[in-house]
Amino acid sequence: MRFANACRYIFCIVLGWFLLNSTVSAQEKNLISGDFDSLPFVQFVHEIESRTNFHFYYDLSQVDSLTVTLHVKGKPLQAVLDQGLINSGFHYAIDGDNHVFVVKRYEIQTQLPVSF
Repeated sequence: MRFANACRYIFCIVLGWFLLNSTVSAQEKNLISGDFDSLPFVQFVHEIESRTNFHFYYDLSQVDSLTVTLHVKGKPLQAVLDQGLINSGFHYAIDGDNHVFVVKRYEIQTQLPVSF
């Protein structure tokens, strides 16, 4: 009986360590570092998508003249986009599935209001 309890205890510790480690790895994967100097927005998006598990949606005709210039180290995507899109007239929203929607002029919501 003690052996079975010991095995359960060890299993729980190993499972907990695995889950904690995978969560930390996912969070670290979404931290962004880089020097983006006058990068066309489409190329900037490609760089971010290749380094993280985010996927961007945008209208190519709206972003064709947009460039991004910023230098970041270990920043979450929200901070990077806040800094990269400042004073550009563009807005973004990120949903729970790591989809990033970028639009010009209008702010968008990815969730319904609580009272809906």
